[in-house]
Amino acid sequence: MAVTLNGTAASTSFGTATTGGAVGMPAGIVAGELLCALLNNTGGSVSTGAPAGWSPGVTESIDGFGTNDTALFVRAATGTEGATQAFTWASGECSALVFRLGGASPTTPINIASAPGTATSGSLTAMTCPAVSTTVPNTMVIRLCGVEQAATMSDPAGHTPIGFTTANAGASGGDPAVRAAYQMQASIGTTGTAVFVTTSGSDRAWITYTLAIAPAAIAQLPSYTQSSDLYF
Repeated sequence: MAVTLNGTAASTSFGTATTGGAVGMPAGIVAGELLCALLNNTGGSVSTGAPAGWSPGVTESIDGFGTNDTALFVRAATGTEGATQAFTWASGECSALVFRLGGASPTTPINIASAPGTATSGSLTAMTCPAVSTTVPNTMVIRLCGVEQAATMSDPAGHTPIGFTTANAGASGGDPAVRAAYQMQASIGTTGTAVFVTTSGSDRAWITYTLAIAPAAIAQLPSYTQSSDLYF
């Protein structure tokens, strides 16, 4: 079974400092899907603010132009999530992107996740996602990026966009942005690195991740032994 991106990602941004809010869920959630919520916050940790039923996939915090915190949470969908879910964080602005995946392993959806790629200095336009080595075939390789300020971002070459959102259109430092993209990898082994690109001159404390989503196992049909006896 192949992992698929289902429907359209939901984007939510909080352009004034706050300690949490209602993060929009994508439409059409079906029980058994894997929900992924990517949050980037510029005032405090998001890693402790997930609602019940969500588990941290990856989390990281760095200090660049202030604090930049990026986290991914995952959840096995029940179909009863509603239009929003309440996430909390310490303070500051936040951008969130939530998307649906079908066909992921129900027991171990994240095959492997990278350590973060980070930078705490400005004036960078290329944000590199680390490589990982998958251990199962037919994974969906997802690249994630949280940046302290960005008006626009482009996806890595050869990747399909999942979504992008930014607070206050990335007008000034502390207006966080998140972006995600994916590509399929049939074989076991390294994914290589991938690069998100954003406009120059923005604050550039950023965090990137690479993670591979494992597909659900394909049920094996029972085997039969042909009998040599023929009946008429």
